[in-house]
Amino acid sequence: MSSAGGATVNIVDTEGKPIEATEHGEMKTSILSIVMYDQVEGNALNTNIWTSSVSGMTIVQSGGFINLNAAAAVTANAYAILTSNKIVPFYGEQEVELSTSCKLSVLPDSNCVVEIGYGLAATNATPTDGAFMRITAGGVSIVSNFGGVETVLAHTAVPVIGVVQDYDVLVDATNIECELDGVKVNLDVPVGNPFPCSIARQPVFYRVYNKSSSPATGVTLSIGRMEVTQAIVTANKPWPEILCEMARSSYQNPSTPFTTTCNRTNSSTPGSAALSNTVPAYATLDGQFKIAAPAAAATDYAIFGFQVPTGYQLKITGVQISTVIEGAAIVTPTTLEWALGLNSTAASLATADGAGTVAPRRKPLGLQSFLALAGIGSLAQDLDRNFDPPLIVDSGRWCHVILQIPDGAATALLVFRGTVTINGFFE
Repeated sequence: MSSAGGATVNIVDTEGKPIEATEHGEMKTSILSIVMYDQVEGNALNTNIWTSSVSGMTIVQSGGFINLNAAAAVTANAYAILTSNKIVPFYGEQEVELSTSCKLSVLPDSNCVVEIGYGLAATNATPTDGAFMRITAGGVSIVSNFGGVETVLAHTAVPVIGVVQDYDVLVDATNIECELDGVKVNLDVPVGNPFPCSIARQPVFYRVYNKSSSPATGVTLSIGRMEVTQAIVTANKPWPEILCEMARSSYQNPSTPFTTTCNRTNSSTPGSAALSNTVPAYATLDGQFKIAAPAAAATDYAIFGFQVPTGYQLKITGVQISTVIEGAAIVTPTTLEWALGLNSTAASLATADGAGTVAPRRKPLGLQSFLALAGIGSLAQDLDRNFDPPLIVDSGRWCHVILQIPDGAATALLVFRGTVTINGFFE
């Protein structure tokens, strides 16, 4: 900025850091939005976020790290690759930044390579595209890989062995900026290329590999945190959508075992529910159900019971329920009354409020009914409920889908079959 007298005035924040501007000189006013995140927890790789590929090496998660080449293998041509399931889109001049905390067990020798950044890599072959940092016996380099053709620039920083350091890879239309523990080096896009890489959608990847000759010492790359942020274009995305992009949708567990939360397996029918007030028939959040017609009773049956993983909240934005008749026609008019049970401290619907215990907070969902003589294949009216703001189930607490059948009769061969869908996300 210039004053009236022609002198230059720098605009800084309260810490003296200069205000950043875009490539066209406009002041940056956007807040970076998170598009991907993994704070490594527990001893199981989060398969909702990562895909692994190994040959001759191992990937082991423990002690707050994902360890590539955990056993420090020196086998020739061996490799360990961690690739994000999410593909990160690049939008021209809008910056995309990978920030990750890593440490190395040793510095690679001439027969071992470590790579961190965005890219398409398989086995121990040269990546086919990407923008990343490469660590070799010669030190750290910045790599712009455009369709397999690489432009490489040496970084001035050197990794400190056994110490967790910040590795940042920032990509925009004009350059790749790589930062290692506060030391920044920029690689400008080669003059003949339109962008640092040829494909504008890239996964995050980490790779350790050995060349055709065995290294003297194997290198273990330990990854403790991964965060990808993006400028401007994602600033207006709703937070629930961003969480779902980070593998926090209600259809899959956000923590170990990272599996489906739904009672719906491949090419199978649901098992018949054992109706109980104290033990959920299905230990899942939702899915398929099958109920042999019981006698009418004012009993709350726990059809589904799901305990929210420790450290997360489940936020329910909607519930849909469909029910159909199987096996035999209705004889006695039947009513199905559905509800949610929220935030109980135990699996049993009979849990009472007390010292250290909390009863389910019940939320009615509505009723379904079948008239007498309704035949096989007859559908009850669907229930479809949306919640704004969402319903909350806290960490370690239970979410129940509750069924009461106030009208009906135990009838041989008569079965109620259906599906329950719970929409929402984990935060």
